[in-house]
Amino acid sequence: MLRTFRLTPLLVIVAACFAVAPAGAAQRLVVRGAGFGHGVGMSQYGAQGYALQGANYRTILAHYYAGTRLGRVPASSVVRVLLRRGRTATFTGATRAGRSRLNAATTYRAALSGSNVVLAGGGRTVRVAQRARIAGPGPLTVGGGLGRYRGTLELSRGDDGGLQVVNAVGIEDYVRGVVSAEMYASWLPDALRAQAVAARTYALTIRKGDDGFDHFNDTSSQVYGGVRAETAATDAAVAATRLQVVTYRGRAVPTYFYASSGGRTENAEVGFAGSSPEPWLVGVADPYDLWSGNPYRSWTRSFTVADAERRLGSTLDGSLVAIRVLRRGFSGRVVSAEVVGSDGATTVTGDQLAAAFGLWSTWASYTLR
Repeated sequence: MLRTFRLTPLLVIVAACFAVAPAGAAQRLVVRGAGFGHGVGMSQYGAQGYALQGANYRTILAHYYAGTRLGRVPASSVVRVLLRRGRTATFTGATRAGRSRLNAATTYRAALSGSNVVLAGGGRTVRVAQRARIAGPGPLTVGGGLGRYRGTLELSRGDDGGLQVVNAVGIEDYVRGVVSAEMYASWLPDALRAQAVAARTYALTIRKGDDGFDHFNDTSSQVYGGVRAETAATDAAVAATRLQVVTYRGRAVPTYFYASSGGRTENAEVGFAGSSPEPWLVGVADPYDLWSGNPYRSWTRSFTVADAERRLGSTLDGSLVAIRVLRRGFSGRVVSAEVVGSDGATTVTGDQLAAAFGLWSTWASYTLR
């Protein structure tokens, strides 16, 4: 049987609103909070904490994605990732550009000419189609510090008018380039396996891009580093979960994840304001997130009143009197609050407050002292 934890006293305190002192007597605004991220779905520190208690990746995923099971996707699944946009791009390792042959040892410079892509390198110029498919026998190296990528490159005019470089890569190679970029490769195998399944499912169920690509290569989607992100430990996690995805009632569903829940995960409609409730993305108690190695399980920030007033900007009417939480979600994350000034009160969201104060999550309480 897995050992469970009790919520720390701090998290009980965080879940309540604090009384505040009059602004005239206050010297500082103290913010106490928990977690790092939106709180919807799988906590990465929680996954490691659960694995430390002996849970396998199937149990971990079932905990964070309620009512789900594991299914499989076709081996032919491909993800298209935007690597860069700009005026030009360089690459090496290619032997084909559409129907044209290239030299793998040559570095080619790609640019747009009208609606076509033109490649220059090795003393020759190659004009290719509007969407040029660049392929080689192994990983292709993209210049500008981007690194090496499996699969192919697709070069085209983007919707911003510039040259768009997209990596079209098989789902398993894509996940190999994600796991260590999103989770410490030194963590336990079952935490890494849970991350591999979550990353694979996310990639195939959510489309962040348009105009010929599915995802960005950063936190706008999930971080993707290509070959340089591959490690022996994370490759093993990908292989152990090959083609597995999280499903709800027989279909793959979006699997959001983030660093730390702070002790409770959150409902989708709270973590993502304005979104619809989803039955597999409901808040659950998450004691596994509270292990001692998690630096985000609880935290405190302190601001001078003058700094707090500056950060609040136009949401503050007069001098700061209080910040009163009006509504919290399941986890304690702030849904709405009142910024009370000497000349009036303004209703704001938890996201607005977190952005103003640079907080790790919206699970916070605000006290003037």
